[in-house]
Amino acid sequence: LPLLDVGRFAAKAFFLPKGSNDPVWPEGDNTVIKVEPAEYGCGCTFYTAFVRQFGPNKHRSVTSRESEHAIRALDESGYAVIPRSGTFRDLIKELDFIVQTLRCRIIQLLPIHPVPTTHARMGRFGSPFAALDLMDVDPALSEFDRRTTPLDQFLELVDAIHSRSARVFLDIPLNHTGWASRLLARHPDWFARNADRSFHSPEVWGVKWEDLVKLDYGRRELWTYMADTFLYWCRHGA
Repeated sequence: LPLLDVGRFAAKAFFLPKGSNDPVWPEGDNTVIKVEPAEYGCGCTFYTAFVRQFGPNKHRSVTSRESEHAIRALDESGYAVIPRSGTFRDLIKELDFIVQTLRCRIIQLLPIHPVPTTHARMGRFGSPFAALDLMDVDPALSEFDRRTTPLDQFLELVDAIHSRSARVFLDIPLNHTGWASRLLARHPDWFARNADRSFHSPEVWGVKWEDLVKLDYGRRELWTYMADTFLYWCRHGA
């Protein structure tokens, strides 16, 4: 039986009595055969990287004790205090250790999309899962460089990972977007609603994530949009 296609396949033998066209199926479950590419047969250790935690945030807390009082005062006055984030280039500096020393062959990046920095901002930086645009890169994850864009710097990271014979996996939150996302502004009809017509926020383990708005996959147009999202990032090496 040649196994030429990648995927999960189920099969079951049956008996065909002589002189009959009605198959007799034996009891029991199907035989399941899972076919994977040879390169994924072994050595597939994941390293999950949260880009924000590299660079200056690697060896210290996001805010020092000395600055906590000043930051709290600014917060109470309505300012959005967001410290410097780690960047794609900071992560590139760690790849030799991650790939060659730790022997990780798959680098999984937590969401890299823009997030709320004012309304519905959760945490000091804003939740990485509250994406405002699934086809864009958070500029906070890049360095200010007039020769490149944030997407260019993401591609630098992709190229650096591929050059070490490793792969890039992206964590893309497809169940929802952040409030005030580009998709919410353009297609509010693609989102789930409560009985009072307010936007529905997903809830897990009894916690409602109020900075998120759940997508409604009953809308077939949304399927096409998400397929385009997958293809967009595949074309960029992820």
